[in-house]
Amino acid sequence: MEWTLKQMNETKLGKMKLLPILFLLLTSCSYFEKNEEKEHGDELPQELFETFQTMHLDVESGLDPVTGWPSINDCDSTLFAGLACSLNMPVKIEYAEYSPGEIHRRPYKACWNEKEGDVGSKTTISRDMLTGYIACALARNDKPAMERLFEYGKRNEWIMGKPRFFVSRVLLTPNMIGTLGRFLNKEGYKQLPTSYSPVTEDYERHIQVQGILNEYKVSGSISDSMLDRLKANKEAEPLDPLFSAAYGLFSGDQKETVNLLMETGKCPTYARGEKPEVYCKLNWLQAASIVMGKK
Repeated sequence: MEWTLKQMNETKLGKMKLLPILFLLLTSCSYFEKNEEKEHGDELPQELFETFQTMHLDVESGLDPVTGWPSINDCDSTLFAGLACSLNMPVKIEYAEYSPGEIHRRPYKACWNEKEGDVGSKTTISRDMLTGYIACALARNDKPAMERLFEYGKRNEWIMGKPRFFVSRVLLTPNMIGTLGRFLNKEGYKQLPTSYSPVTEDYERHIQVQGILNEYKVSGSISDSMLDRLKANKEAEPLDPLFSAAYGLFSGDQKETVNLLMETGKCPTYARGEKPEVYCKLNWLQAASIVMGKK
């Protein structure tokens, strides 16, 4: 479901009134059908562990010496910094937070401002950046950061950046609000069901998979509809080891993922920007960490 600011205001989603009833009506009961992680039971080649260590050290050695970010200039920096953080790299994700709960695309300089407009992006933030930021906070169990993000969203009717009219990018979805609510145990928010629709763009598939993995880290399981989306995204990008690993986490079969990881494979097209080769390695590392049980 696509949400506009008008729809949000009409349903009073920003004020979070009547949410449990409203969203139970708007979403399917598949939210309540739980799929938990299944052990794949396959013996992993030693080379996989060795490659993981080598690649992890390689990426970590190239991080910015001040911020610990893979890139400080890219307007997709927060996404990949968050993913690097989730892989236990020394990322100072706080550089994304310009004021309490206000997250930006990169450290130091906004990618959009009132005077010049687009100076790297059409908005100061987007949901994919916030997905990476949340992945980092979950990996570190950083409740204060998540609380600040939650309060900023609630205070701003879930418009997380500027310009406010660009809701397709800056509006936090009910899925993400629900993940925050469950992590923080917020009444009226933790009950929000999660519903994912089919997507067509490569970056949409990437963020959908990351969002489902974030929800799994919070809830310990995913719904049938989320499992269906993982399967569909894997089938749409059969050479992407991350998509294969995410689906295999719940299907219990990681043989195909291991084969992808042990081969050169294909760098996903969404790994673009200032440092696509680094982003590609982060994709590989995340997939390998799932297979190796380092989620």
